[in-house]
Amino acid sequence: MVDKVEIDPSATQQNNIAPLGEVLLAARKAKKLTHKDISNSLRLSIKQIDAIEKNEFSLLPVSYTHLDVYKRQQHARFSTI
Repeated sequence: MVDKVEIDPSATQQNNIAPLGEVLLAARKAKKLTHKDISNSLRLSIKQIDAIEKNEFSLLPVSYTHLDVYKRQQHARFSTI
């Protein structure tokens, strides 16, 4: 079973670490992937991908508010291939 990881947005700002959404957005754009490419790969809606990239986790369904580690890893992996 995969453990859930809570994301504390204030921690990223305190440690000068780019927020998750910005990192994923930059990786997707660097690989010239569309929201649809990521959506098809992860089976998430384009609205959900957009919310993640904007760090608007409150817009995600309750089951996604603590993003599954696997999906975050896959998004990053898919964006860096």
